[in-house]
Amino acid sequence: MRGRSKSTPKCLAIASSGLCPGRCGRPAIVPDYHGLASLPLDRARKWGPFPVWGVQIGEKTCRGATLAGLLQQALKWSILSYCSEIENGKRRNRMFRKPLVLILLAVFAAVSMQSAADSAKRAKVGEKFIDFTARTVNKEKFVFSQAIKGKTCILKFGALWCGWCEKMWPELKKVHDEMGDKVVIVEVDLLNPSRGETEEKVRASVKRKKTPWEVVLDKGDVAKIYLPPRSGIPHSVVIGPDGIVKTRISGYRKYEDLKPLLEAIINGEPLPGTVGAVFPDFTLKDLSGNEFHLYERLKKGPVVIKFGATWCGPCQKLHEPLTKLYEKYRKKASIVEIDLIDPRRGETVEKVREYNEKLGTKYPVLLDYKFEVFGHTQATSIPVTLVIDKYHRISAKFVGVVGYDDIEAALKKAFAAKKPKKKRKK
Repeated sequence: MRGRSKSTPKCLAIASSGLCPGRCGRPAIVPDYHGLASLPLDRARKWGPFPVWGVQIGEKTCRGATLAGLLQQALKWSILSYCSEIENGKRRNRMFRKPLVLILLAVFAAVSMQSAADSAKRAKVGEKFIDFTARTVNKEKFVFSQAIKGKTCILKFGALWCGWCEKMWPELKKVHDEMGDKVVIVEVDLLNPSRGETEEKVRASVKRKKTPWEVVLDKGDVAKIYLPPRSGIPHSVVIGPDGIVKTRISGYRKYEDLKPLLEAIINGEPLPGTVGAVFPDFTLKDLSGNEFHLYERLKKGPVVIKFGATWCGPCQKLHEPLTKLYEKYRKKASIVEIDLIDPRRGETVEKVREYNEKLGTKYPVLLDYKFEVFGHTQATSIPVTLVIDKYHRISAKFVGVVGYDDIEAALKKAFAAKKPKKKRKK
């Protein structure tokens, strides 16, 4: 009878260091492969986080598709079970578990690589659009590149069951009527029989509303190219006349919001809410009832605006750098905060006043009740900090927490801003 080997058993945990990241400290049987990166798993039992391999894509690590997630869980529990048996002195089924784990690992890596390949085919902002063919509601062949014809295009994804998609139809109709000579609209209807989204219903809806633009039917092929993972609808992709994907629009937008965006793209100007774009004038009241006029303040010097709320943790971290800026530059620039009043989240004027009194805020705190001013930033989260120069243009834009040095450098740049040259009309 063959004796049991006295060599140190190898742990099936996978680590780039070659050692188990848990407590056993045994060598890992799977070496570090070039081009693969470890992914932390949920903490389970006493073993701590066990990583498995994923495919490195830029700065992010792809977890793969749903199948990959299931394989990941299966691999995790195989590892945990085997490590537990080793710890307890039980070596049963070890000849079965090692091949099983390796097979699961290989399949998971393959699925992750496929997911990475799919991601590479996805259209990205700043890159050339990806052409596709589809079928219209009239059962005709549709070629996207032929429909664009060198014009600005709104590629809108939606469905009949989506209330906001239907609400956006009149806004797109205004775009078609007012800017139809320069803007092409292509609507992609996401067919989903489980939600009652059938070709017949879509065709009837198009006929009833007399939709003047092309409506194509999609079972997911076009969505894989243009829709981000787990994105909602309506979702629109705006492509410039040069064929470059300029921006994405998530959710419902009014014509008044779409028009300046489209005009900027057509004229080759910075997009609204981005660095170099003109920030619209506004008038808001502060906690004392005093009115703040943006363009009037800009006559005296640059303006630094922080958008935030009392419930926003990261927003609180900007209080100290803004206070330092206010104390140093208040005679040459305006430092203000705009609080987004939202009673649904408990954000009331009384709470904002109490909060800032407790902090001892020295700079003005303005109140934005309908998020109208915040909407001009084109941001979807807070905090957002803008530095606007005296020519009404956004000199710098920071999304998230930013330090004093970065804001001060942007402010100095705004002080030195030169009057932009007017473009000649062709």
